[in-house]
Amino acid sequence: MQLSPSLAHAEARKGLQPALSYQGGSVPGWQEKARSKLREIIGFPRGPVPSMKSTTLWTRQTSVGTIEKIVFPVETGQDAVAYWCVPTGARKPYSTWICLQGHSSGMHNSINADYEDETRPIIAPGDRDFAIGCMKRGYAALCIEQRGFGYRREFDLPGRQQGTTTCHDPLVGALMIGRTLIGERVWDVDRGIDYLVHRGDVNLENLGILGNSSGGTTGMYAMALLPRLHRAIISCAFARFSDSIVARHHCCCNIVPGIMNWFEMADIVGLSAPKPVVIVNGKTDPIFPIESARSHVREVQRIYQACGTPDRVWFVEGPEGHRFYAELSWQVIETIGSD
Repeated sequence: MQLSPSLAHAEARKGLQPALSYQGGSVPGWQEKARSKLREIIGFPRGPVPSMKSTTLWTRQTSVGTIEKIVFPVETGQDAVAYWCVPTGARKPYSTWICLQGHSSGMHNSINADYEDETRPIIAPGDRDFAIGCMKRGYAALCIEQRGFGYRREFDLPGRQQGTTTCHDPLVGALMIGRTLIGERVWDVDRGIDYLVHRGDVNLENLGILGNSSGGTTGMYAMALLPRLHRAIISCAFARFSDSIVARHHCCCNIVPGIMNWFEMADIVGLSAPKPVVIVNGKTDPIFPIESARSHVREVQRIYQACGTPDRVWFVEGPEGHRFYAELSWQVIETIGSD
């Protein structure tokens, strides 16, 4: 007997040809059509965008720079919380990275601070202290808490079951109104860019985004859809959909309904071309298999080659598993010219 639903889904995927996967020819022409469809299926929030007015919760001086915890509105009924981090001695306009944590206790890892007491130092595992890494290299950082994580977990919905992934409830709410959690997270990145514009002291011509795991996933989609982003580090979030998201247990927050009818993951990354992108995978990552990533990245490289910019997409292999590889990632991205 064949009773597991995944068996039927595997059969249905056989021979599936994504309708808008890049097949050669003009990259800009393909990107225009592909972005339009991706925007449609990712399900961005609709309605008026609130005016930008941020609130500072606290400010702190550290050995590497100033950290400010802020809140800003992203849509009616929803605020984002973030750290704005400026390295000591940095000059305006600041060269800046937007930083996104994956599944973890949240953005506090980016500044090596405890979740419950942000004055208490910790050591974030797996090089996930993104803001510290940025500031040590002279970059400012905007570390946005993603919906469903850390300080933006679901606190108000009754009946939540302990042990359920914190992405479950926000995803259900999003899907029921024609959105996705990925789409909402990308929307928050766009509003984060609005915050940086409102500040008036950021170099918007060189703005980057980096993230690990689901932070890398959001970064990948954000680079594909948000023209104000100019470079990216996508860590531990890349492989064929058919070898990763649907081939093993993954968090539900990865769901974009129907996406495999239109794209493979290389197409999503290819929408960034010709902007610089570093794709990072761990050799023993159990959920984004290295063999799939190695072969699938050739499709991304083919798109960049067609753009005449083969030197602007890099593939980096970390020696371990599902984590960020700071030195390897920075070493590569800083050798690539801006778009």
